[in-house]
Amino acid sequence: MSEIPCREQVLAQISATEANIRRLTTEIDELESQRQKERRAVGRLWFMILPVGTLPTELLLEIFALAVQSRTDVDRRSPPYGPDHPIHQTLLLSHVCSLWRQIVLTSPRLWVAGLIDVRLDRKGYLPRNLARLTMLLDRSSPLPLTVSLAGGKAENGADPARAAILHALIPTVSRWKDLKAGHYSFFNELNASPGSFTALEKLDIHLRSNQLHLFSTSSHLRYLRLVMEDRMSPGDVLRIPWAQLTHLDLEESNPTTCRLVLLQCTNVVSARFQTTFDWDTNVDAPATVLPFLQTLKVQLWALEVVGHIGPLLGPLTLPALQSFRILGGEVWPAQEFSTFQMRAPNISQIFLTRSLIASEELVTLLRLAPALTSLTLMSCARCINDPFLQAFTYDVGDGNNLVPHLHDLRWQSVGYHHLDYALFESAIRSRCSADVTPLKQVIVDGSSFRRLPVAQMQDLKEKGLELHII
Repeated sequence: MSEIPCREQVLAQISATEANIRRLTTEIDELESQRQKERRAVGRLWFMILPVGTLPTELLLEIFALAVQSRTDVDRRSPPYGPDHPIHQTLLLSHVCSLWRQIVLTSPRLWVAGLIDVRLDRKGYLPRNLARLTMLLDRSSPLPLTVSLAGGKAENGADPARAAILHALIPTVSRWKDLKAGHYSFFNELNASPGSFTALEKLDIHLRSNQLHLFSTSSHLRYLRLVMEDRMSPGDVLRIPWAQLTHLDLEESNPTTCRLVLLQCTNVVSARFQTTFDWDTNVDAPATVLPFLQTLKVQLWALEVVGHIGPLLGPLTLPALQSFRILGGEVWPAQEFSTFQMRAPNISQIFLTRSLIASEELVTLLRLAPALTSLTLMSCARCINDPFLQAFTYDVGDGNNLVPHLHDLRWQSVGYHHLDYALFESAIRSRCSADVTPLKQVIVDGSSFRRLPVAQMQDLKEKGLELHII
């Protein structure tokens, strides 16, 4: 009969077994670590002979940039830095392998592909995204940035989270090349100094007049959309480098100031103004040639005065002007506009909205616009009548026809309730013949023109005329 081991012997065996288990576990861990190391080595070796592994770093970076930039059209209503944001694509690339991560982290161009969308009006957004914003600003250095600031003025006193966001942005303002800011208070809170915005090329802002000096030395500025929260004075106007702009969009309630601004924009290609009729007729405006201006849009609203666009056009010579849009006007400045047309002979597109131009004045306008190809009239109650349609009809034997190159026509709410519709058909047919530049598109307002002879004009549609009743 075998001897039963005593307690001490059992405990000794347990201790020895546990020691063996620990030793084996250590050996297993070491072997597992070694196996993982070998697997990584195999992966690196396979990567070296796969096509993607043979690409030089420079080419990989170009491919990464294309992948990231393909998402730069993100809807601004989407969550900032969400799954559809270009920065998210950059982060995904950095997670593929150590080589790609090293390339991504050391390539600032991948971190400036998307909009830096700072929304200070979203609850819970600020604390959650401060770290990501800081990372983005750091990794994109020293390249220029595209920044959007939204949210307006802080409510209920100081907001620490908002202050932290703006504090992170302050050191980077000299890198901003494209800035959109929807409220003037941002510039007070940023505490930026004049001369800070040196890299700006495109600026879309709401400002007060005492903040204009912040952009006086923005030597790269070419595109400016400016909404003034108060009226500028002539001295304020001098604080912006207007002469270097190529695109201008200005909302300013003082039309005399708008004219002063435009006369200084000697290199502008497109300009839009939203202002009032309230001209200061005591201010002289020197005759000015703007040789590159191709597109001009003026939107006027009334402040208990009767006015028109004439004072703006008086000093201007625009030899390159092609597209001219006018919205509003209590009266039509017939003489001033005819004189202006002599100094702008190349207008090919005219858009009149809510204008009181009369039919005979419209005939004069068209007679002085031989290069016109597109005419849009909207909510112009007095501009179309039977005599106009007769004058508008193209006569092959007449060497004095109106706008012989017109091919795009849109009339909406133009006051032709009692027209001779046969005259309309005749006018359209006369401009679809082989003897004139044929009309390509005609859009008319069905609510006012219910009895248009569309059915009997079907043959014109079959020949290529786009005739739409809206």
